[in-house]
Amino acid sequence: MKLNEEDRPGIPSKPDRTPLVPVVLVIAVVGAAALAGFPELRDYAKGLVFSMGEAIGLTVSHAEYSAVYERMGLPRLSAKVLASSKVSSGLARLAREPCDKAAIFTFGEGLLAAHEERTAAEAYLGFAGACPNSEGEQNRAAQILFQLGDSEHVIAIADGLIAKNPAVANYRYLRGRALANVKRYAEAVDDYKSTIQLYNNPRDVGQWVFVEMANIYAAMGRPCDAAVTILTWVAIDASVRNTLQTRKMVEEYSAKGCAQRPAPTDVKKL
Repeated sequence: MKLNEEDRPGIPSKPDRTPLVPVVLVIAVVGAAALAGFPELRDYAKGLVFSMGEAIGLTVSHAEYSAVYERMGLPRLSAKVLASSKVSSGLARLAREPCDKAAIFTFGEGLLAAHEERTAAEAYLGFAGACPNSEGEQNRAAQILFQLGDSEHVIAIADGLIAKNPAVANYRYLRGRALANVKRYAEAVDDYKSTIQLYNNPRDVGQWVFVEMANIYAAMGRPCDAAVTILTWVAIDASVRNTLQTRKMVEEYSAKGCAQRPAPTDVKKL
């Protein structure tokens, strides 16, 4: 009987094990990096391992973290992000102690290091929503969101912080910057004034606060007020601050529409 070509018994093929080769190699790198004391290299290598694992169909169990995700309103993190020792250890600690402030800081800053800024902000806010005395976490979330350009969200968070702690200058300053970003200039100026006046010693207020406030006045079409703001900062310590740079700033603002040279005023009267 003649056998057709398709009837010939085939030679059993060897299972394809090539995807495991790079995984094994990277696992070796992980171990070597850990032993050598290079956590950054270790985490990077772990990320490669997890990514390769996902590529060949392996999955990472999220069972131990599911309660944390739900409580903080977070999506499941990718295997690559979980490879970070800060992220995974922070999550594990939060699973055991939901309101551990050190754990949320480790977790949140680990997410930032992994370039998961939005998730980091959501994590801090989720923690604050579930745990008492979490103004610091709300403030950290607002700072992250400010860097992302989400000024409206920053304003909403700062509103709540200021309502609870109206005498904290940093909250006023953060909201003022966010208000300026969305061109709510008059409200921003009020927050900058409050920022300056809440300091016991005006010498402790950074020059940038006055410069930013002057720039807001300039954007409002009030160059004389901008010049007065700089002159007021100089007057706090004229022997040090009356420099060529500050005089030039005052001249530039004044040239935009002041009828006469403005004079400095008391900080409390800004």
